[in-house]
Amino acid sequence: MKNKSLRTLVETSLFATLIFISVYALRIPVGAQFIHFGNALVVVGVLLFGSKRGALAAAIGLGMFDLLTGYASVVWITILESLVVCLVLQQE
Repeated sequence: MKNKSLRTLVETSLFATLIFISVYALRIPVGAQFIHFGNALVVVGVLLFGSKRGALAAAIGLGMFDLLTGYASVVWITILESLVVCLVLQQE
């Protein structure tokens, strides 16, 4: 049982890291804003891991990006957006 919980923890943290890296490295600047693939990976995470683990990975990945790159004032909005996306995907 411990092995399975460790595996889920590692998978969730790796997917959160994948979301963070995709937003940080694969963003396309458009004026003062940018386009990124983080929200698409949130959808993939929910489809792969389920709504709870996908929401956790999304909140960690997108939240850490905002905290570490100077968008700390809007981190709560980003986390709320990702949770709404996960909630909408859960209602299939």
